[in-house]
Formats: sequence, structure tokens, C-alpha cells
Amino acid sequence: MSIKTSNKILPDLSKLEPLDGTNYRRWSQKLLIFFEQLEVDYILTTDLPTSDPPTTTSTSSDPESSRIIYGAVLAVTEQVKKDQVIDPEKYAKDNKTVRAHLLNHMSDPMFDLFIIQKSAKDIWSTLESRYGGDDAGRKKYVVGKWLQFQMTDDKPVVEQIHEYENLVANVLSEGMKMCEILQANVLLEKFPPSWNDYRNHLKHKKKDLKLQELISHMRTEEANRLKDKLASQNLNSVNANLVESSFVNRDRTKQEKGHKGKNSEKRQFKTTGGQIKKKKLVCYVCRKEGHKSYQCNQRKGRPSQKPTPQANLAEQDSEIIAAIVEANLIENKTDWILDTGASRHFCTNRELLHDYEDTADGECVFMGNSATAGVIGKGKVILKLTSGKTLSLSNVLYVPSLRGNLVSASLLNRAGLKIVLEDDKVFLTKNGDFVDKGYLSNGLFVLNTISMNANASSSAYLIESANLWHGRLGHVNFASIRKLKDLRLINTSKTHETGKCPLCIESKFHKKPFKPVEYRTTELLELIHSDLADFRTTASRGGKNYYVSFVDDYSRFTKIYLIKTKNEAVSMFVKFKVESENQLGKRIKRLRSNRGGEYSDKTLKEFCETNGIIHEFTAPYSPQQNGIAERKNRTLKEMMNAMLLSSSLSDNMWGEAVLSACFILNRIPHKRLDKTPYELWKGHAPNLSYLKV
Repeated sequence: MSIKTSNKILPDLSKLEPLDGTNYRRWSQKLLIFFEQLEVDYILTTDLPTSDPPTTTSTSSDPESSRIIYGAVLAVTEQVKKDQVIDPEKYAKDNKTVRAHLLNHMSDPMFDLFIIQKSAKDIWSTLESRYGGDDAGRKKYVVGKWLQFQMTDDKPVVEQIHEYENLVANVLSEGMKMCEILQANVLLEKFPPSWNDYRNHLKHKKKDLKLQELISHMRTEEANRLKDKLASQNLNSVNANLVESSFVNRDRTKQEKGHKGKNSEKRQFKTTGGQIKKKKLVCYVCRKEGHKSYQCNQRKGRPSQKPTPQANLAEQDSEIIAAIVEANLIENKTDWILDTGASRHFCTNRELLHDYEDTADGECVFMGNSATAGVIGKGKVILKLTSGKTLSLSNVLYVPSLRGNLVSASLLNRAGLKIVLEDDKVFLTKNGDFVDKGYLSNGLFVLNTISMNANASSSAYLIESANLWHGRLGHVNFASIRKLKDLRLINTSKTHETGKCPLCIESKFHKKPFKPVEYRTTELLELIHSDLADFRTTASRGGKNYYVSFVDDYSRFTKIYLIKTKNEAVSMFVKFKVESENQLGKRIKRLRSNRGGEYSDKTLKEFCETNGIIHEFTAPYSPQQNGIAERKNRTLKEMMNAMLLSSSLSDNMWGEAVLSACFILNRIPHKRLDKTPYELWKGHAPNLSYLKV
């Protein structure tokens, strides 16, 4: 919906995306069009005149010279009246209008930064110098995107043409000139592989095509190709229907003949009387006429007068006999092993079986080494997985003589689960959703399960080792795990760790620590440490290139934000300040950071001065002066590397990994604190029961 002012219809700005620092170019263009229609765009480039137009007096008595000087003064005065004369009241009114529109179409962090500026021209100039200046890097970026563009066969050509036109528009908006013939020739080289013949056809034309002419040809060609494709599909559909009809008619003919077959009428023989007599059917089991052997009720194992499909017999045998090769190699009887050779599930603990019932005597399991084990009963087992899901296993055989619990991979596959073996790990998914994963131990794939007691409540669980919590907590040190146990924040029966974690060794950085600082703050928000870091110059899945951290000196509570460019660090600090001060009812007193360009910004300086925040800078080449933030970033990166290595994820998942690492670190006790940073910041102990690995 548009806005109507007097006789002018103005564009609707209600759908304009607020300025957040990454969308300045389009944001500024739309607002500039709006201001031009309001006829207030001069505010963005003009200062309020502080004096009257200059006057000139002549002391010369020469009439000719007086005439010349007087004419020059008139010319200057007319030019001043035309370009410079502005009503101060109108200027002040228009300045308020433009400033209001600029501020109201900013995000909250940006609004807090510029609310202190009263001049719309100053706001516009600051934004232009920060986000819209002549950036040589952006020119290289848009040209690179334009040259790297390549059309594919799996997307509509019209859609890809629009994408190419946007890339060309971005190049032209940077002030670079490019003729339409060049634009068309570059697009010609970007054709998808299936358009090679058409591209060669256009290349041999004598006339040079402009971009719009080439696009018109491409749209016509795509329409013709789509028409031919639909015609081909309809023809194939008709042929398929004809073939299917012939098979149906043939089957009907067979049914009408009683399934006699092609030469059944010929397979008849004459008697001496000349009459035709059909061949008699004789059963090879009971030697009686009238039925075949597979229909005989006297076959071995078949109940009398009750014919049963043969598949049920095979299934009945296969349920009891299973080729279990690995059973005697299992070391821990509480583990659940994924067995690709077993045709049934097996359990060695009677307490885990629900709806238990005894089985008939004599049933046994045949293992791969020719050994046998007796089956005592069967029931249902509900496995609680570390992913938070449960896996229900029906008809689980109770075989106490086995050395471990076995899960049949074939039965899981029959139930719709997909099993993937990769990099010494096994992954279980169903319909694309993650179910569970396991690890390779002594040549066997062990599922990640939580030991359950059938007689206990469903919420009861037992973790026998701190190694699992080591993985859940982002590979933190075992001293922190023991401290969490002492604080009763985690439930472990043992805290014994089995040697050093190889993933931790691979992901750690090596640098000697600096001397500890003697003075410590005594309350929240008294001092905030901040630093900025990246991950091997790799962009995250969300297109972020850096993250900025803010660490409270007293509680060590950390807040991090993923950002695309370094200049967003200022707006993130404003966001952190507003949120933390509102939640805690306190005010930030000091901010400590290095002398990076993101912290030396004029806007940040003005913001700190306005809000009474002392900004402390470290000395050059002295990162130890900002050691809290530096060490926190190192710990975050180590945990991030360990989680990426343990999960075998790609590097572009570093953003999610570092956010998870920060979430965990806030819930780990600091070595100099008796409480977790979360408890000091929030006022209550954290809950760690939902952390899984």
C-alpha cells in the first residue's frame, strides 16, 4: 500500500528491511527515492546556512568599473538565491522528517548508535563513509561473483537469467562500465552443457546480440524445449499404456483357460477308444491322485488339513537360528552390539525384558563358531539412546549364556531404519531424521545407549564413566567434570578417565600461560573483556566470517555473536549492553579490548562517552593485557575443533560448534570459582541432564 501526500503517491516503506549494517546499499537507495519524492533530499547534502548571502561594496569612482562590479554582484546574488538560500525554519522541519525516517528504519543496535546525532546529514555521511564508500574490495567481489557465475541444467533457464542480470546490475552500480554486447557474450559462455549446440549456433551468427536480445532468444528456446519434452513424455506414456494393456489381455486369456499354458491343449493323449483324456496329477509325497506335492497335508512339519504358506516355515526357523559370530568377543555385557549376522535381538539381562514369557524347551541359538546357547525366554526391551530417543525392540530372546546384548541389523532395516557405516562409526536414521550413532570397539559396533533398569522409573539412568560426559561437555578437562560431580550437577558413578583423549590432543593449541592477575572485580558488569576471532577464514553455514566475545570479569560468563564483517562488532556490543543491563539491573563500567580497527571506531568511542563507559585499550603487541578474552577464545576454539573432529562435520559448521562450546563453558565451574558462571549470572544452578553426544 502506498502513501498519498497532497497529489503525490509515495512508496510504501513498511516492508523496508531495517538497516543492520549488511544491507546498506539497497536500504539507502530506497530511502533516497522516498526523500526525492518528498523533496527533502537536499537535507542529506546541505548544511543549514549560518549567514546571509555575501554583499559587495565598491569604492571605485570609475563608472565603468562600477558597472562591471555591480554586474558581477548581481550574477553572484542570483546564483546564491538559486542554490544557497534556504529557509531555516523549513530546513529544521525537513531535517526532523529525514532524521525520523532514517532512525525508524534502523535495527535496534543501529538505532542506539545514531540516536545521539541530531543532524540527518551527519547520520547519512557517517553511514555512507562506513558502509557505502568506494570500496575496492567490494568491486573485486562483485566482479568475481559475475565471472564465476555458471548456468546448470537442474534449474530453469529463466530463473538463472534473472540471477545473471542481478550480478550485472551489481557491477554497474559500482561505477564500472560494460557494454551490452560484452554482457551478452559473457552470458553466452555461461550456457549449461545441454545448450552447447545452441551456443555454437549463436556464435556463428554475423550480428552481435545485445543482452536483452540474447535473453529473448533464450526464453523462446527454453519454451520450445519444454514443449518438445512434454510431447515426448506423452508419447512414452501412450506406449507404456499399450504395453501394459497387452500384458493385461494376455493374463485374462490365461485365466479364462484355467492357466493351461501355451501348449496345454497339445499335452493330451488319446486312449484306444479315440477319446481325449487329461493327464492325472499324482502327489510324490502320499502317492495319491488329485493334488500336487506342495499341496499335500502329509508333508513334514505341516498340520493336518491346515495348509500353511511355506514362507512361514522358513521364517520360523530363521527366528531361532542366528549366525552370531561376534558374541564371544564382547567384553562389556551391558553394551548393545549391532550385529549384521544376527536374525534376532538377544539380551543377557532378565531385568531389561518387559512382557516376559518363557519359551519352549530345546530352543537354542547357533553361533558362527558352531557353538550353541539355550534360549530361556523372550520379551520386549526399550533402549534409551543418548540422542534422547528410545528404541523399542520386540521379541527379544533372553539368552543368559551370551557375553553381550545383540541388536539385529536386518530387523532394524526391516523396520525402516537406515544404517550407515563410516569412519569407524555407525549412524542410524529413519526418514532422514537422526536416531542414534555408535562407535567401533574391538572390531564391534557399539550403540550409544543409556543403561536402563526395568524396575526403576523411566527417568532413572546411570553413567558408568566420565568419558561420556567428557564428550557431552565439549571435551573439557576432567578436573571440571569432577567439580561438576561435587556440585551434584551431573550424575556419574565413576569419574575415572581412560588416558588422554586423542581428539583433545589433536585440537589443542600450545602456549604457556601468562602470570595471573592479582586484582579481581567484585560485582557483575564491572569489567567486560572483548575480542574478535575467526576460523581459518572459513565462512559458516550462515555466511558469518567472525565471532566477537564479551566476557564478564567477575563471573566469567561469556556471550558471543557471529558476525559477517568486523565493523558489526560495535553493534553487537550495543546489543550485549542493552540485554545484560536490562537482565541484571546493573550498568557496564569498563570495556577492555585490543586496538583493532573494530574497537577504534569513532561511533564506539562516542557511545562509550555518552553512556559513561571507560574504554581501556591494551598496549600494542601485548595480548596478555587482554588475557581473559584471549584465553577464552583459545578455549572456545579448542572445544570447537574437538567437537568438529569427533562428529566428522565440515568446517563450515564452526559457527554452531563455537556457540555450543560457549553454552557449555558457561555451565562449567571456573577453577577459581566455587560456582558456575551461569549460576553467578542467572542466580540459579544450571541443568545439564539434556546434554547428549
